[in-house]
Amino acid sequence: MISKTVGASGKDFTTIQAAVDYFIGLGAFTQDGEIILTGGETFTAAANTPLANFVGLNAGAFALTVRGETAARTGWPILTSTNDGAQLIAVNVDGVSFKWLYVDKLSSGNGNTGIRQLKATVDTCDFRMVSGGNETAVDNQGSAATVRNCFAYLKTGTGAKFATAFVNIKNCVGNTVRDAVSGVTNSDAGYFVKNCIFHTCTRGINDAGSASVSDFNDFFSCTNVGKTGGVDYPTMAGWRTASGQDASSIVTDPILVSATDLHLSSGSPCVAAGVAVSGLSLDIDGDTRGTPPCIGADEFVANRNANAFRRRSRP
Repeated sequence: MISKTVGASGKDFTTIQAAVDYFIGLGAFTQDGEIILTGGETFTAAANTPLANFVGLNAGAFALTVRGETAARTGWPILTSTNDGAQLIAVNVDGVSFKWLYVDKLSSGNGNTGIRQLKATVDTCDFRMVSGGNETAVDNQGSAATVRNCFAYLKTGTGAKFATAFVNIKNCVGNTVRDAVSGVTNSDAGYFVKNCIFHTCTRGINDAGSASVSDFNDFFSCTNVGKTGGVDYPTMAGWRTASGQDASSIVTDPILVSATDLHLSSGSPCVAAGVAVSGLSLDIDGDTRGTPPCIGADEFVANRNANAFRRRSRP
């Protein structure tokens, strides 16, 4: 495996873009590649410039993974920007995946995206869209993409909800979203949404298409459970009739640790209420998923979750 490192010993690069450019310069991949970001380091996007643009990368049948050094959340690198219209990561090519990243303070204005034009996988990341405008955590542009084991908290203080967590994501599994306009939006047919918590969203699912699968989710305190055929459905009964989905889903307080700590608390109805899904063997903290797993990004572990935010989350 090719391994290039940003900001650590070995073959270093001063920016994420420089590491990406190295892989672009290789031409067609002959094996998988990896860019490892220094644990705990903050990478800040310059005005109107993404931290990395992958256009020109030719991974082909192989993959390039951009990740933190460690699964321990206190050691994840921080990706941030305070610029309007910023894209922290602009992908727009196949074969690029992301893991163990903390996207913090995405904007103080409008139109920001954490990871844009995704065509592969975002796995085990934490999005904190401290925002005053129209933001998106992950935006897929035209190809099947997966987001799993992620937290997404998308509102500042008591302000209005502006952000959509995941746009055009075909496979949205094992995520916890709080305070979003939409938890997941997919204008195409055939989306797959399971084991997700949508907490205090304007709608959990937006634009349900045909041949789609959604179940074992929790839609708590959402103005609308979902929208399909241009119509919002505020009740689970109405949503089930219109969409034919979520027969085993619930509308119950997941009992999160706090408004900003999205771990589950003792007594949560989401504990062991999910269903086994391929690729969901560990949770956002690296804990092994149960049988059945919990709904959401966190697998509740007794005597551990009470201190999870202090020990595992970024400041």
